[in-house]
Amino acid sequence: MYIAIQQTRFPYIRFIESINEKLKEQMLPPLLIQPLIENAIVHGLAPQGHQGVINLTIKSELMKLIIEVSDDGIGFDDVKASDQSVALKNIKARLQLHHPLSTITILEPDQGATVQITIPLNES
Repeated sequence: MYIAIQQTRFPYIRFIESINEKLKEQMLPPLLIQPLIENAIVHGLAPQGHQGVINLTIKSELMKLIIEVSDDGIGFDDVKASDQSVALKNIKARLQLHHPLSTITILEPDQGATVQITIPLNES
């Protein structure tokens, strides 16, 4: 729903999702992905005229659930990538509560930014 609203507001933002069908039933803590997409729009694509591409990928590798949100925006600066980000702090707290062995990683490709969440699938 959030993505549909943002695409109506900003028609030059393209959203691409690649979700492994087998993982669609995987239970996740609430508000895990939406803040990452919001950050991609606000911090990555807004500075370049609210245009660009956001990719959501959900897959499994080596008994881990991997969630990636990436954009082709302006990328992170030192402040946004630090623990000063309220959204990233909140996501880390939710992950630690529900999946203590999970990790959140900020990747900086040649263009844009990627946030990767990894959750062990065999966690009890």
